[in-house]
Amino acid sequence: MFLGLLAGCAVHLGVLPIAGSWSVGEVSALVAEPDADAWVREATVTALVARGALDPSAPAVDVVVTEAAWMPARRAGDVLLYDARLTLRFTAGDRVATRTRTWSAVDPGNAADARVLREDTLRMLAREAADDAIGWLLAP
Repeated sequence: MFLGLLAGCAVHLGVLPIAGSWSVGEVSALVAEPDADAWVREATVTALVARGALDPSAPAVDVVVTEAAWMPARRAGDVLLYDARLTLRFTAGDRVATRTRTWSAVDPGNAADARVLREDTLRMLAREAADDAIGWLLAP
């Protein structure tokens, strides 16, 4: 019975409509992480395209990467854990959304794999933060 009630509510309510379309404006990174601005631009475009809200002639969403951190966090025996933290500020018209995402990862044990892990983790955090912020900015 409960599942039927949930299904009925989902069908009745539907999904939130989007309000307007946006283009991607300036993406800047106030951090030392190489390519952080490119990762965030890609994530923002992907989030807009996924919602059918990307329009090059529409007002711009500007994004600032205010934090991109990858730091050793703790050691458990022979395992070293890193904490990743990414903070993005989205500005679209008079709406501002700041999103922070964090993640912990296990050090793979060599420099080449650690670099790939750092980049992949920060890209993942950029996708999550952009998806959440764009969803909020497009909500009516």
